[in-house]
Amino acid sequence: MRVPFGNLEYGPFMNNQVSRWLSEEVKEGRVITPDRMELQYFKAVQPRPDKSRGKVVIIHGHSEFFGKYHELAYDFYDMGYSVFFLQFRGHGKSCHVSHDPEYIHVSSFLEYVTDIKTFMDDVVMKEKGSGPVILFAHSMGGCASGLFLERHPGYFDSAILCSPLCKLSFPKDSYWKGRIKLFYSGVMGWQDEAVQGMKRFDPNKIRCIPATFSAVRYEYQFKQRVEEPEYRAHMTTYAWIRAAYQATQELMAKLPVINIPVLLLSGTDDHMLDRKGHFDFQRMTGNTRLVEIENASHDIYSCSAEILEQFWNAIDQFLADLDCDPDRDVRLT
Repeated sequence: MRVPFGNLEYGPFMNNQVSRWLSEEVKEGRVITPDRMELQYFKAVQPRPDKSRGKVVIIHGHSEFFGKYHELAYDFYDMGYSVFFLQFRGHGKSCHVSHDPEYIHVSSFLEYVTDIKTFMDDVVMKEKGSGPVILFAHSMGGCASGLFLERHPGYFDSAILCSPLCKLSFPKDSYWKGRIKLFYSGVMGWQDEAVQGMKRFDPNKIRCIPATFSAVRYEYQFKQRVEEPEYRAHMTTYAWIRAAYQATQELMAKLPVINIPVLLLSGTDDHMLDRKGHFDFQRMTGNTRLVEIENASHDIYSCSAEILEQFWNAIDQFLADLDCDPDRDVRLT
């Protein structure tokens, strides 16, 4: 069982083991999609790929970048997996769609599906190695990856979905107001404009960090945002919101075609999305194990050591079950 580092141990761990791993083992590259978008990626291949435990492909969420996943990627590598990380269009140092580098903008989540397929075809599947190909996807990346699984079966042997976006959250007292505003924004032609209320990145803002969140992990990624302007993209456009709503509708409509083993991790304190979508996902697919992580917020993988212990226990058990019997129905344990 993996024991996550607490606040005191985290800094030395990241500054020594992980920093050395990043400089010695992690390689950066670029791929070009069919629609001519240049995407940044990172990979760390095991020294003996033929003896590796498999491949883990990490697909990030909205406004995220590789730096937020350094610890997670290192942990999977330390477990014996080769690790691959894709930086979506409009994120990090991949090509930005919007005129403003702080905007997150697409017209359709199928653009993200194109990114994933390009990465899989041109990088992951060309890398030699034994063992299964495992998907780890978070939030927006979980939705895009679900669409990918529905359209392109055969690439992944199993999937770990962390807080996947399956259903958008609207305030209970203004659900229909939110829906109407989505429709109205389309009628008005609002595309590459930031949603009302969005604010630009402020490196000096007072940061209110929830008690269940890890302050040291938050500061680790925030420091990178301050130092690298490309990591500051976070302002959602109206077109992105409409695309996200459409994507969740398409995802849930075709869920039964996803037949690989899935571990779905859902934080009980996640207020970024409607968690009902997670239970619908489990009900509508044939082989999904849903694990609720107590007191966890949306970014489960960045929470406190106590919450990360639940997170890794669920992952370790899921992977161990698959190692014992790849055809096992993981829901039944």
